[in-house]
Amino acid sequence: MSLPHAAVVVEDRYSSIFKLTHIRPAMVADMLAELQVQFATVPIVFAENRALAQEWTYRFLGAAADESRSREARQGGGSGVELVSIVQHRTVTIQRT
Repeated sequence: MSLPHAAVVVEDRYSSIFKLTHIRPAMVADMLAELQVQFATVPIVFAENRALAQEWTYRFLGAAADESRSREARQGGGSGVELVSIVQHRTVTIQRT
């Protein structure tokens, strides 16, 4: 099974890497850069806190689900689920809150 969409979400700021004391900050920054090059299609997103990380993840997963349903519908293998655009999904979500 392949995953068409993926992301790594970090619940902190990128600048916090350079405040680490138990590991060399430059080593962590280098590892992140190497991972981003090796897995270029997987974004690394730094969110300031858990709430922002959850918000970003929620929107990312919603967009990925919408795109997946659209792709299935275009290929004729739809799951029978009504297609809802990303904008419609967000509008409904905002109205519920």
